Amino acid sequence: METNILSYPESESTLKIENVKPMTSRFQTVFDLNDVNENGFVSFTIDEKQMDLLLKQFHFTNHVYNLRNDYCIIAIRNLLKKNEFLQLSLQLSEKLISEVEFETEIEHNPEKYIIQMNNIEDGIHLRVISKILTEIGKTFNVDEVSELFSLDARSIDKELKAIGIK
Repeated sequence: METNILSYPESESTLKIENVKPMTSRFQTVFDLNDVNENGFVSFTIDEKQMDLLLKQFHFTNHVYNLRNDYCIIAIRNLLKKNEFLQLSLQLSEKLISEVEFETEIEHNPEKYIIQMNNIEDGIHLRVISKILTEIGKTFNVDEVSELFSLDARSIDKELKAIGIK
């Protein structure tokens, strides 16, 4: 995770932007506010390698943010599917519907009740999911994670082994 620090000490006419990235070197860019053009913008040049690095970091951060949102939506949808299935199962157990009606309902509306499983793509996906689970504050087993995020349990186990956790 990166930390951006923007500071403007009142005693100076310099705007300082620092970008601190864990496990990489630190760089800082200093702008003299006296160099602001008539439109209120500061113009500066940046080395091509630094620009490439910044763009890659921006795209990666954006990718992780989108993955997090996607997995949160998947989890909510899967919880709703589980709830729908439990309500249908309750109707069956209370004999409000027959087994044939139960099976017919699931067969005609699988998107409402059935969680499709996918393979986890890579360690980044696993780390995003791990962060979400940490924020929830509960310990989940592989089967629960699988059901919550539509991921094949074998795929999760394989990825955990690949990154040395299992």
